[in-house]
Order: sequence, then structure tokens, then C-alpha cells
Amino acid sequence: MKRLLIAILIVCTILGSASWSLWQFSALRSKAAPLLRRMEQAADEGNLPAGTAASEEFLELWLSYEGKLLPFVRQDPLEAIGSCAVRLPALAEHGDEAEFAAVTQELHYRMDELWESEIPSLNNLLLHQRARKSSRMS
Repeated sequence: MKRLLIAILIVCTILGSASWSLWQFSALRSKAAPLLRRMEQAADEGNLPAGTAASEEFLELWLSYEGKLLPFVRQDPLEAIGSCAVRLPALAEHGDEAEFAAVTQELHYRMDELWESEIPSLNNLLLHQRARKSSRMS
């Protein structure tokens, strides 16, 4: 009976931590979506001062959530999003409209990609399993 209780406790802990990380990332996405739209709109209109303000807000938001996501999410996507977030304010300040627009689109893509890869779905589980098998064969 003790083993069953310990197993249930372990499963609940795993599910709880996974749910917490998804909840944190969901909160980040909901707060970041208007900022991303503002940056994309600023890039389209060539209004880089508005893009600078939105990108600085996004960077602050990202830095506040990044530490909460590090224990639960793969490092590579987080580093890619952080890299984009750090570059955006400088690009907007220096007037590089094309690069600002490109990095904004990349940031939007990487946020969506990370969300899709972290959602527990059958497709994600099968892809993860295939990746492990191919790495063993190499």
C-alpha cells in the first residue's frame, strides 16, 4: 500500500509541476501577445519609437518569466527567445526597420513554436520518442 501511495504522490508531483509550467507560459503568452502585436504594427508603420517602447516592455516581461520557466522548459527555445528579446530594443533605437521587423516575426514564431512543443499531446510525445530513438542509433 505504501508503494502505491508513493507512486501516486510522484505522479501527482510530476503532473503538478508540468501544469504549473504550462500555466506560467500561458500567462506569459497572454501578456506578450499585445506587445508582439504593437511591435509588428510599429514595424509595419515604420514607427520605431513605439517599437522601442513595446520591445523594452517585452524584454522586462520576458526577464521576469524566464527564471520561472527554466526548470521546466528546454533551454534552446528559451535562449532563442531571449536572444530576440534582447536585440529588439537596440534595433528599434538605431532605426533598423527591416531587421526589427524580421526579429519581431522570429520572436512571434519562436513563442508559438515553444507553446506548441510544450503542450502535452500525442503528437509531441511521439516526436519526442522518435528523437530519442534516433539519438540512440547515432
